[in-house]
Amino acid sequence: MPSIKNEQGYALVTVLLIIVVFMVVFLSFMGQGFTSVKQNQVVEKKSLSIDTAEMGITYYQVAIQNLFESKQTDVNDKVKAIMTTTPSANFKRQAAITLADEIQKAYPIGSTQPTVPIDDTNASFTISNLISVPDPDTNSSKVNITFDIVGKEDGKSTGSKLSTKMIINLDSIINLAGSGSSNGYTMPTYNEIPKPKAGCSILACDEVYIDGNGSFGGNNLFKKSKQTIYTTGSFTQVGTGNENNKSNISIHAEGPITIGNNMNKALNFKVETKDNAYFGGHLEIYGTSKIMIGGNATVDNSLSIGTSSKMCVRGDLTARSISVSSSNPPGKLIVYGKVNGSTTSPYRVTDTIFKSECGTYVPPDFQINWGDNIDTMISNVDY
Repeated sequence: MPSIKNEQGYALVTVLLIIVVFMVVFLSFMGQGFTSVKQNQVVEKKSLSIDTAEMGITYYQVAIQNLFESKQTDVNDKVKAIMTTTPSANFKRQAAITLADEIQKAYPIGSTQPTVPIDDTNASFTISNLISVPDPDTNSSKVNITFDIVGKEDGKSTGSKLSTKMIINLDSIINLAGSGSSNGYTMPTYNEIPKPKAGCSILACDEVYIDGNGSFGGNNLFKKSKQTIYTTGSFTQVGTGNENNKSNISIHAEGPITIGNNMNKALNFKVETKDNAYFGGHLEIYGTSKIMIGGNATVDNSLSIGTSSKMCVRGDLTARSISVSSSNPPGKLIVYGKVNGSTTSPYRVTDTIFKSECGTYVPPDFQINWGDNIDTMISNVDY
């Protein structure tokens, strides 16, 4: 009987060991199962944030496409302005440079853009680090755009970031009118001097604005330098002192201009009127001086014009003596009418030369045809 009891004890120990082994194996599988579930949840959440970021890429691709289409008029106007001054410029390249700038303005570097929520979810995405630049190749008409999208889920502060690159290729745009043509020149407008935004009616001011006629008498009426005088009527200066050694004086008058005394060594002196002009003494201009007279011009004494200065007279010119750095037209003195009563003066020019030397340049007609086949959606996404 004692041996039987001992055998029963061994059996109990064996059963207990088997139960422990099964429990260890079961718990191990359970632990692995929980770990796998947790990993799957992490992967699923990561996948959700990546999916959200991918939605953000598509969203901003469409937004940039719409921005590109809405800015075409602005780009056209700015490129047209460039072609006005530089008709030989590569307008496709200029369009790419301008478009890149317009897109960058919509997403300023360093700015924080608003978060875009996804409907009926707790997910969102946002754009950052958008860089819009023309292609480095100076002959290219492409715009390179790079940006990052961060997708978030469950309202978390962090998420998955994807980086993408877009290329807008403007190679297929055309100039409807042809950038090489020009309508030539027209007669001067006599409106190059800007109208002051604000000013006073006395000659002691930097900016003088007179609505109507302005008439002044006294001694040394003009300022020493940098003064704009703008009248909607005539301008008359009959002071008792000479206006010598003055610089950067600009005078605009809709009516006739009268300056009663000497103006020697006038530096960067600008005068414009659609009417007649009278200078009662010597007139000596140099630097970048420019005198535009729409009617007749009279200089009671000597007229002297420096190398980089110009005087254009639409009517007749009368002066006691004339000294010009270049006497052959087109030169520094351009007169459409008679000079001192003569019809054979070297300063007298034809209508065509007068327009080209003194007139307003008329740029070629310019209108970009954007077409429907511009490539805007080439994207490379970095995960």
